[in-house]
Amino acid sequence: MTLSIDNSVIDRFGKLLRWTWSWLSGRHHDVVRGQDLLGIVLTINHIAFPLHLLFCPKQGRYNTNKADLLIFMLSRLKTAFALEGIDMTNIPLTMDSWFVSQPLRTRLHH
Repeated sequence: MTLSIDNSVIDRFGKLLRWTWSWLSGRHHDVVRGQDLLGIVLTINHIAFPLHLLFCPKQGRYNTNKADLLIFMLSRLKTAFALEGIDMTNIPLTMDSWFVSQPLRTRLHH
């Protein structure tokens, strides 16, 4: 059982869609216009259960930090799991290596 954290860009080609910006896409190996999503998936015996998905507006008027969004998402999930009697802190986390910095690791341990 693992909790997997990943972000992805959804390509958007429409000209009138809101909340689209230019993002680096790993799939296209180029900058594309789209929306960036941050998701948490619980995997049990190779079956994936999506738990939380959040748009990541890191461009525009406000400066948002993906680490802050991740901490927010995990704290909500920790509360939901605790209500069911499950200690989520015993489930291993996996995420992209670029995501894991020492400050984020410290915040996750707290």
